[in-house]
Amino acid sequence: IYEPKLFPEKLDVDKKNWAPPGERIRIKGEGFRQMLVSGPEGAVDLASIHGGTQYSFKAQAQGLYTVASVDKHGNRQETAIEIASRDEKYSRALDRIINWYPESGVMPKADGSRGVYEGFRSTDHKLIPIYRSDCNTETAMAMYLYGRLHNDKSYRDISANILGFLFDAGWQDMNEKRATYGLWKFYDDLEVYPRTIWCNDNSWAAETLLALHRYEGDKDYLKRGMATCESFYRLGMEKRICISGGELNQKGLEVFLEDHDCINTPHCYVPILYLHAYKAGGESKYLERAESGSVACGQRCGEACHHSDIFAIYLLAALYKITGKEEYRARLNATVRKVKKYQLPCGAVRNFLNNEKHTRERYGLLEVGVMHRMKDNIADLLYINAPLVYSMYTAYKLTGDEEYGDIFRGIMDFMVRIQIESSDKRLNGAWMRAFDYDRWDYYGSNGDVDWGPYCVESGWTNSWIAKTLALYLLNETDI
Repeated sequence: IYEPKLFPEKLDVDKKNWAPPGERIRIKGEGFRQMLVSGPEGAVDLASIHGGTQYSFKAQAQGLYTVASVDKHGNRQETAIEIASRDEKYSRALDRIINWYPESGVMPKADGSRGVYEGFRSTDHKLIPIYRSDCNTETAMAMYLYGRLHNDKSYRDISANILGFLFDAGWQDMNEKRATYGLWKFYDDLEVYPRTIWCNDNSWAAETLLALHRYEGDKDYLKRGMATCESFYRLGMEKRICISGGELNQKGLEVFLEDHDCINTPHCYVPILYLHAYKAGGESKYLERAESGSVACGQRCGEACHHSDIFAIYLLAALYKITGKEEYRARLNATVRKVKKYQLPCGAVRNFLNNEKHTRERYGLLEVGVMHRMKDNIADLLYINAPLVYSMYTAYKLTGDEEYGDIFRGIMDFMVRIQIESSDKRLNGAWMRAFDYDRWDYYGSNGDVDWGPYCVESGWTNSWIAKTLALYLLNETDI
């Protein structure tokens, strides 16, 4: 199904297949007698390092470079590396992932009018022909930003069509008589209201609408986005992970809150939504709730980090930009330092929370990580690197801190280098979940019952990377 392109075992280029002009590129090999590099302007001078066991070079001229090693028997190994500007390479990567949506079949109609499927499953890359609100709204945002970048109305229309598909199918409950008014279905429930209401998926759907309202001035987007936010505000969803829509409608809001008043599981998803609402309407109550939510979330975080904490980077950067309070900048710096400890030379950030006991006990039964042991050289794109590259870019853009920029560029450069090239349209231009950065190929523990190492998610992974690329090239943020 997947066609790996392994680098020669005894010849390794640290930048693999691409580097920006002027960056130092390191080469190492085993048993070589001679190391040669040639490019558009001919032979390239090499600097010997580590006692002649490695070499390095810088290339200014853009184009394709050949790196070759020759052993004492005259056997030659070759690999190639492209020198191209970051803007050019990021732009090409964005073109490829945007084209992946219609070409792979994950977007059943190229105009977006039939929405976007979840993706392709890990075991055999068969299409997952189900819809999710988060996958659709995140993809709609990516399509809109791409159209904005290229001043191409057709992609903005695709975005509108995807959202229109959700609206027409009743994915958001807009019946003001129900307690679930404004909230979103996770899957295509048979009921007219959402049965399972997740804090993150609902937040991302509403954030897309509020961001698009700022761009387009669409009043329906504003109404729908604020309906979600207001419902979450009344429910105190910044302290809840998931609730039952059936129970909420059966009991009504007041009784539901009485029965669940002890729930306190703070996270960053809903406070970020409150900031979008504050920017949309200026109501101070949303800013106040975002600030108090950030404190609760911070108290929950320890030395270990997890998916929610990655979005703390986004939240704290936005709070600092909006309020100017130095306490948020200090907390942001502390959170980024915690993440930076786990960034690898290849640019990826390794998983920093892995429960080996749970991995063994839950293998094939529940959701587990793609690392079986902490020492596994696996980068998780789904839960770590894709949301982190989005959050780090936002923090970099809102603060102008070049240390944040270096972390962001490291992760995104890694993403661009591992973007799949395949004759299989289901994969070409996309990213799967798990990548072995030692062997430089997609690989990981296959214990997750739903989202294994080879799954291709239209929303959680690929749309986040796509919209971050677009925002970078637009030189703006979505908040």
